[in-house]
Amino acid sequence: MDRQEYLVNRFKGDFLQYCLLQKDSHPASQIAEAIYATVEFDAISEACDKELERLIEQHLSLDKLYVDGKISNALLENMEYDVKREIAVQYRSFLDSLPVAQNIQSVVVKIERAVELEAWSNGIVNMQGAIELLVKRIAQTLKGWNDIPKTSISERELIEKYVEAKDVTLLEKIQGDNIDDIVQYRNALILYLRAECENLRYQRLENLYIALSEHEIFARLKSNFATLAQYAQSLEASTVDCPQCDEWEREYNKYVPTAFFQRNVARISAEKAFQMTLLYLLAQHEQWLTEHGMLVNGELKIYTHPDPSALDTILNKLIG
Repeated sequence: MDRQEYLVNRFKGDFLQYCLLQKDSHPASQIAEAIYATVEFDAISEACDKELERLIEQHLSLDKLYVDGKISNALLENMEYDVKREIAVQYRSFLDSLPVAQNIQSVVVKIERAVELEAWSNGIVNMQGAIELLVKRIAQTLKGWNDIPKTSISERELIEKYVEAKDVTLLEKIQGDNIDDIVQYRNALILYLRAECENLRYQRLENLYIALSEHEIFARLKSNFATLAQYAQSLEASTVDCPQCDEWEREYNKYVPTAFFQRNVARISAEKAFQMTLLYLLAQHEQWLTEHGMLVNGELKIYTHPDPSALDTILNKLIG
């Protein structure tokens, strides 16, 4: 073994131990939950809430009950029962207009980034299992939502409120207190619509989560880590014990000062010390990494690179 072979062998051996086969890796379930934390469609939910409030304000605001500066004692045409259907139709139209593919893709980007970070922290041993658990977790996110009791009013009760508001008795005409029935009907209508539109929203969100769980990214990531597992095996098989050579070892420690970091940074493991060195070395090749798709918008894509063999390429470049 010559000097260059010694340096390459030491470097790849450390990379195997401290990056690929990390002994302190979290279990697959914990990794999956950490990645799942990035999965959310909050922007869509917020947009849906705002649209519902806008429709209620547009069609069912208290102003709609007024005639000549006071609440009408008779139910006005704009508060007829058909307004419920009109609002639901407009809300469905809004849901249909949502950029589904764009929202899914934005979440996919977050997932891929989270996978990259978890691989740096945990190595590759449990990543395939974590991806499988993640897919199941995403697909099951809104399963059973329809079994959750909804705080609302039944359609039968709503119709009863409508009939009471619509029919003005002789006494109510004289006393002008059909207003109470109208206000109660309006409030019941809003309760009913909130529940109906929430159901529509959850149906769309459930479809989003299912579509996300079927995205091709997960098959690719599993394939990536399967390939990296094979690479780790070949790396382990090709790594041999280095002969005792103090001169070459000193040279390696200057190039990869893992021991120096470990000695001089409180509470840092050899694993983290090696990764600090590795990241420093990678930073020296930022332009090359960008050109080869291993650095995108300043963020590393080593484990999630579309071509897993790129890992071996960069290792040879770092130590070459």
